[in-house]
Amino acid sequence: MALSHAHPLLLLFLVSLFVLPALSIKFFKCSTAGEDIEVKTVDISPHPVNRKGNANITVTGYTSKDIPDGASVGVTLAVLIPISEKTYSLCDVTACPVAPGPFVLTIPNIFNDKALKRRTRAYNVIVTINEEPEHARDVMCVNFVCKMRSSYMSLLSQVTE
Repeated sequence: MALSHAHPLLLLFLVSLFVLPALSIKFFKCSTAGEDIEVKTVDISPHPVNRKGNANITVTGYTSKDIPDGASVGVTLAVLIPISEKTYSLCDVTACPVAPGPFVLTIPNIFNDKALKRRTRAYNVIVTINEEPEHARDVMCVNFVCKMRSSYMSLLSQVTE
């Protein structure tokens, strides 16, 4: 009797193993980034992004070196060419300084009004960490695509809410 109840749970577990990784954001390391930081995951919330709202990015990773208080985090949105660039103090998006080990960056409201109003289906997003403003080399650089919800889907979601 108990065995028959276990089958649906086993099926649900197996489905989650194959479906959940497909839902995560695919990202690529930029060729200019250092080897001291390894990015593990990138999440965008909400995804796809509603044009009437905004989105937050969460980057999790691992660093083998200290990242100092004075470091900056850059976010570039592009559609063939850069559309918007924002710079945050590292201490605004995570606890500072970052010691060797795991870390989490939470970057709020990545879109400005101009970017939200553009009629594009997706943005190329680049997130970087630079230790010092005059440093030419980023210590972390990750590149990914952020999908935008179409205007029709935005209207549909407003009607159903």
